[in-house]
Amino acid sequence: EVLLDNLGIESRLVSFVGEDHMFVEVKIDDRWLVLDPGYQLNLITRKERGARRLKDIGGLSYVVAYTDEGLVELTQQYVSTDKVVIRVLSNGEPIANAKVVLKHTFMGHEQLLPEFYSDVNGIVELNLGPLSYNNSKIEPAEPYYWIYVNGHNTHLKISSTGSGETINIEIDLAYLKNDANE
Repeated sequence: EVLLDNLGIESRLVSFVGEDHMFVEVKIDDRWLVLDPGYQLNLITRKERGARRLKDIGGLSYVVAYTDEGLVELTQQYVSTDKVVIRVLSNGEPIANAKVVLKHTFMGHEQLLPEFYSDVNGIVELNLGPLSYNNSKIEPAEPYYWIYVNGHNTHLKISSTGSGETINIEIDLAYLKNDANE
């Protein structure tokens, strides 16, 4: 990435966060293209890279670019997604700034998506790509994410088919405290 920047080519590091893979995007003629030497030596579009990942392992759940300003979520630029809406409550009232973390196992290792924080209405929204893994080389791999709120496992899980649906999940922390041992 630094080499490309030194050559005057705008670039940034990109990650398939849930599937433990990183590569570089380069901007040419106001268009972001993928440079992933582990897969091919030529530049390809985001959609082409997403399609190859789905063909190889059947899943591509979440994509981010790392910038000086923070993370840029790019999942919809690579694959079709489902919209996930998680609402965090306590005794029916919305909780602002609740930390929501999604975790799953991929290739035998725990993978975490970046932390999300609920808004004033207790809402966290994200786009999640398909989790229909089809390659035994990535096992063990969970085709879903466990939902953690403020460090506690809610024992709820979420998956995605990438079909464009909206998935609504409501988590009331008051009820979690009564039956959670974590």
